[in-house]
Amino acid sequence: MTAVQFENANVLTLDLDTPTVELLLVQDGLIQSPGAADYIIDLQGATVLPGFVDNHCHLLAMAAWESAVDCGPAHVDSIDGLIALLSGAESDTNSDWLVGVGYDDLLLAEGRHPFAADLDRVTTDQPLLLTHSSGHAHVANGRGLALLGIIASSDEPDGGTIDRIVATGEPSGLLLEMGEYISARLPRKTESQQVTAITSSLRQLASFGVTSATDAGHRNDVARLDSFVTASRLMMGAPRLRAMAATGIDRSELGEEQALLAGYTKVMLTRSGGRLSHEFGDLHRLVVAEHALGAPGIAIHAVEAEAVVLAGRLADVLRAEHPGLPLSIEHASEASLDTVSAVKRSGVTVVTQPGFVWSRGDRYIAGGAAAGNADDPYPMRRWLDANVPVAYGSDAPYGPAEPLTAIQAAVTRRSRTGRLVSGGQAIDIADALRLVTKDGDGRQRTLLPGGQADFVVLSDDPLATDPDHVGEIEVIATYVAGRQVWPEQEE
Repeated sequence: MTAVQFENANVLTLDLDTPTVELLLVQDGLIQSPGAADYIIDLQGATVLPGFVDNHCHLLAMAAWESAVDCGPAHVDSIDGLIALLSGAESDTNSDWLVGVGYDDLLLAEGRHPFAADLDRVTTDQPLLLTHSSGHAHVANGRGLALLGIIASSDEPDGGTIDRIVATGEPSGLLLEMGEYISARLPRKTESQQVTAITSSLRQLASFGVTSATDAGHRNDVARLDSFVTASRLMMGAPRLRAMAATGIDRSELGEEQALLAGYTKVMLTRSGGRLSHEFGDLHRLVVAEHALGAPGIAIHAVEAEAVVLAGRLADVLRAEHPGLPLSIEHASEASLDTVSAVKRSGVTVVTQPGFVWSRGDRYIAGGAAAGNADDPYPMRRWLDANVPVAYGSDAPYGPAEPLTAIQAAVTRRSRTGRLVSGGQAIDIADALRLVTKDGDGRQRTLLPGGQADFVVLSDDPLATDPDHVGEIEVIATYVAGRQVWPEQEE
């Protein structure tokens, strides 16, 4: 096949022994040793580095948030402001529901979640659903609660909490850890709609320099895996796509394309109503059952310190019982020194989100964290100092999808508004670049002969850029297997 030489570039290989090279020769989708080229691409002094790897994002939710009303802190600072914004919004013509996303209770002037009574000020005729910035809380108006079947006598789903008005026992409208319950009662998108949403989100990620993405949805059943396969075909495999799978899927019954695309099984270990969703024995039985069904690995959602410690303890036990079964802990946002030690002993990989320091740092400060102690959120320095394998995920749309923003946050530890968030947990720019170019198992991607020709072309060198402005660096082009996938080129 054609050999293409990329030259006149600042090529950062991210290999410790050979940190830079003068040019890249690409053939058959791989980086080749220097040699003859069929034609040359002049990159005009731009910086090249391995493509960004997003090991934890939510492609369908990304598309859904694009069409919803943005109620984030940049747009709303009070419940009155939230009501005004939603009242002036036009509903998605493809949905009977009015949907708002991204509100943050701690950054509203009232310092609380809105309730159904607040949202009824927007409309009592149309169902309204508001999603928290974390994605783990929702608020419905009265009409929405009725359509969801939530009344005073409703039982709470496993792991979820229906917040109630103390005096009456009636639902307040606030629903915690009930995303699965809500989704099951909303119209499911057709396969065509899902494919459109997935491809739209993949194109957006490619524009940010992402060459590999893993959808981290815990509801990715067989039908949804089909949608991911179809979307990947339409995108010609770029960005490269994996999808975590829901529990209960027998991997031996998947088709070849589904099996290649399906990654780890996603297990949710959440805290709601002051309790964890699983005790150790229950979690152990679930993971062992998934292993028996052929899961290639287990990804455990664990945010709170007690959940992270429990996941690490489980990994430690499974390492002896089932050698070679990979596990990852997704998020691990709360990690004291003792927690980090427990995770290190287990040998598990942590997939974490430094971008939250930028997007939610003001919330962490408002909540009393970020004081330079065990409450440090997303303590990147602590993980790296302990030599725990760490990889990057955006958690988009709940966190910023741009890896360059995450790099800036990891290095500066500054929030969207410039406030310092646990500055002692900052890492240097070189470590941050390696973080966002690692696979989910912690393996580093480089630009050396024999490696995949997945790379991003940047307007400036992050190593030579003021850390406070790394997020402003322009992505000029994104290549997967040596093919330019962004900006898209006409065939």
